[in-house]
Formats: sequence, C-alpha cells, structure tokens
Amino acid sequence: MGHGELEAVRQVLRSGWLVQGPRVAEFEALVSRFTALPHAVAVSSCTSALYHCLRILGVGSGDDVLVPAFTFVATANSVVHAGGTPVFVDIDLATFNISRNAVESRVRQLYTRRAGVLRNRKTGRGLRYMLVVHQFGLSADMAALGSFARDNRIVVVEDAACAFGTHFRGRHVGSFGVAGCLSFHPRKSITTGEGGMVITRDSALARKVRMMRDHGARTSDHERHRKGVMRMPEYPISGFNSRMTDLQGALGVIQIRRARAMLTRRDQIARRYLARLQGTHGLVLPSIPGGCGHSWQSFVVRIPSGRRARNAVAELLKRKGISTRPGTHALPWLGAFRGLGPEERAACPNAREAEATSLSLPLFVGLSDRQVDLVASALRHALNY
Repeated sequence: MGHGELEAVRQVLRSGWLVQGPRVAEFEALVSRFTALPHAVAVSSCTSALYHCLRILGVGSGDDVLVPAFTFVATANSVVHAGGTPVFVDIDLATFNISRNAVESRVRQLYTRRAGVLRNRKTGRGLRYMLVVHQFGLSADMAALGSFARDNRIVVVEDAACAFGTHFRGRHVGSFGVAGCLSFHPRKSITTGEGGMVITRDSALARKVRMMRDHGARTSDHERHRKGVMRMPEYPISGFNSRMTDLQGALGVIQIRRARAMLTRRDQIARRYLARLQGTHGLVLPSIPGGCGHSWQSFVVRIPSGRRARNAVAELLKRKGISTRPGTHALPWLGAFRGLGPEERAACPNAREAEATSLSLPLFVGLSDRQVDLVASALRHALNY
C-alpha cells in the first residue's frame, strides 16, 4: 500500500458515497480489461463469488461437486453452503493441483453412468460440477480437465483465488470454465483488504450475480441514484448482501494499475528463490508444467522427510525472524468434514503428504533481493542442521 491507495480512500470518504458505487464499477471494468473477459462482478470475497456461481448454476442437495483435497477450506465451504456435497480429489504433489488422471480415477471409484448422468453408487447423487483450483497461483491443466468435463457433461467453475495474473496457454485463468472467482485478500497479488470477483463470458450468470450480491435487487442503489429514481428497488429473487464497498473498489483501482509491475516483481523473487535453492538436499522446489503460467501468490516448497522435519525447519527459520507456514490444509482431515469415512481419506494420500511437508516462504512485493538471499541461506542451513 502506498500514497495512491491512501489518497483514493480519502477521495471516497470525501465523496460521501461509501457503499458499492462508482469506484467498484471502475474496478470491475479494469479487471474485465486485464483478464480479457467481458464481465467482472465484484463481491465481498472469493468465497461469496464461488457460492453465488454454484447456486446460480443449480448446485443443490442432490449434487456432488468434485473439489481438490488440498486447498483452502473456502473452496469446499462454498459447496456445502450451496447445498451440494464436496467429493475430494487427490492432487499431484509436483504441482499441488488436480489432474485429469486423478479426476478420472476418483470418478471410476465412486460413480456409474445411468441415463447419461454420472451417479454416486452409494448415494445416488449426480455428478455435474467440478471446482478447479489454481493452487498458489499455478494454473491447473485446463486443456486436460476441460476435455474431461466436456466428455462427461460436467460444469467447471475455476477457483482462481490465488491466480490473478495467471495464464494458461495465453488465456487468463477463469476463462476456461463457465466462470472464474478471484480473491483480493491481503495475501493475494493485488488486494482490497477483503473482496472477490466473478469473471465470466456468460452475461446471464453475471447479471444474476449482480442481483444476488445485492439482496436480489434488479438495480443497484447507485444506479437508481444516478438516474434520479426515488422509488424502492424491485427484488425479483432472494439474494444476499455480498457487496464490495467503494472504499475497497478505490483500493482495487490503484492496485490493478500497479498490477503488472507487482506481478513482475513477484516473478523476480520466485526466480531468485529457484536459483538460490536449486540442488538443495532434502528440498523439493515448485514445478511448472509447460503451458501453465504462475503468478506466484505463494512460493511453496516441500520437505519430503515429513511433518516433524518440516516443523523443525520452520522453527529454526522463525528464530532468525523468518515467518513461514504450511501450504494449506488437506481438507478431508479437517473437523468440518469429520463425517467422511476412512475410504474417502485413503483416496487422498498426496493431499495429506502435501499438508505435512509443504512450507510457504516469504513472498511479497516489498521483499528485497538481500532478504530473498537471507531466507534461502537460512533454509539451506536449517535443512543441514
């Protein structure tokens, strides 16, 4: 955050229009242009973006939704609150993303095709949806996953919370499924404090998200104010308050204008880590398959000797003033999903391994080359301790 962000917030405060308004609309237009997608709809978080998309697409109590087993809990929470059931798919340890092979294997385990629809053998629930996460900013293989989805009539929504600025074969992620969902949490490449965005080519879906985020209103308060309409709005559908404030929108406008420079700096830091840590014994560095872009929301390594070794390394780094954290959770082992049986957990060994061995190193735009070198040196030392 700099002077531009501070001044942008001051201008909003002086304007008297604090709720969703002109700055949010400007931010949406800039995101649309940046991602080359015609519709960008700002909401209060990526979680609400995912939830609204799933509800609008028809996810309900009779539906299973394929979800990566190694991701932030919000991905699965959005399915639960939409009324569906998350079905966890194991990840590739090299990329932390799901693959077509993993999805096909999971589907063979659980489903049979009846009347053209994949049905869960145990519950009878249909499988028509898949959430694809671009973990830590690395694009999943959308060609292979998209091909599987088309072959099986599965609707894809992309959880691109970590992936603003990530491209797959020249296209911004979020453009391969029916919609993509972005996050602007402070740990992301650009931030509005909290906040999210739905990006899509589907004009009907975008229109419904705009209504859902605003209690189901046909027109927003700002639009009615701008047109001088004094009567109360119409509410054709039941919605929520998932609006982004103009304070957040103003931050987003400044942040996205700096986005390319910030993404370039994140890439420089990641490449410096890769160069400094290459060949380090007992360390697995990030892998980037061909065609898959990486915006480096996080730089996550693995210490394959296990959780105890990973935690010991993290403690040694902490003593040197270097903050780290595990990559993210293996969701089938969280208390929120304690009802899962042992067979569901047994199907996701890589997710459990990733949770136990992953370590996210410091990566933010203000990190200096000297600090990167210090972290790399301390990590090498800790691994040889």
